[in-house]
Amino acid sequence: MQKLRAWWFTREQWQRWAMMMAAIIILIFAVERWQRWEQTGKALGQKTWERGGVIQLDENNDGVIDQEKRPGKLPGEFTIRKDANFDGMFDIRYRQMTNGIATDLETIKESAPRR
Repeated sequence: MQKLRAWWFTREQWQRWAMMMAAIIILIFAVERWQRWEQTGKALGQKTWERGGVIQLDENNDGVIDQEKRPGKLPGEFTIRKDANFDGMFDIRYRQMTNGIATDLETIKESAPRR
């Protein structure tokens, strides 16, 4: 039994190994889940960012997002938040279908993110 003990890990070594493996798995998961905003378009006076299907649009190039488009629950459906008067606050939220019909229009007051 003593010879088996010589090459086998002790309890502390097993715990240390298990903690290191858990930390590595968590690190890999965090790196895979971490996504950065990527600037996808830069037209005249307008910038577009995208991350995970969410599109943010800065229409007047002032650094404040003016429109945000998120995928909806159904295919071809989007939830849109829009800053109608360019004051840095989202004013309108609605759902838009692929055929261009806007539904569930509501007025809101939410601060818009900055870029």
